Amino acid sequence: MPPGKVSLKTLEYLKLVASYVLLCMVTLLGEAGITPSCDRLYKVSEVQQVLAPHLGDKHEIQCVTDDKDREVWFQVKIPLSRNLTVGCDHHGDHTTADTDLVSGSGPGRTSSAGHPCPAEKPFYYLPIDHEHPRQPCG
Repeated sequence: MPPGKVSLKTLEYLKLVASYVLLCMVTLLGEAGITPSCDRLYKVSEVQQVLAPHLGDKHEIQCVTDDKDREVWFQVKIPLSRNLTVGCDHHGDHTTADTDLVSGSGPGRTSSAGHPCPAEKPFYYLPIDHEHPRQPCG
C-alpha cells in the first residue's frame, strides 16, 4: 500500500473505534451531568474536565456558529500519533481524528467547518433531531 494511504479494513476499524469512543464520551458526559439540552449552556472547561482523563489534554472541543449566532458543540478533535496513541504529540508526528457529535462519524477527516469553541463563551450541546437536524430545538 502506498505511503499515506489507508486500507479499507483499517478505515472500517477506525470507524468502529470512533463509534465506541463516541458512545463512551456520551456516557461519561451524561454521568457528569453534561447532557444535550436546548436551554443549558456549557463551558469548554466543564467538558474538558470530564474528557481529559480519557482522551488526554490535547483534545479540542469544536463548535459551529448557528444561524442564531450561538456557539454549538459540533465535534471533538483528538490527536493521534501514527501508532494511534491517543492524546499524545510525538514531535508533530500525529494526525487528528474528528468525532462528530451530530452524526457520530469519525476518522478520515482532518478538517471541518468547525472551530475551537471559545473558552470564554458558553456553548450549546444540542440534542439530535434526525427529522430536523438543522433545527433540533424547534
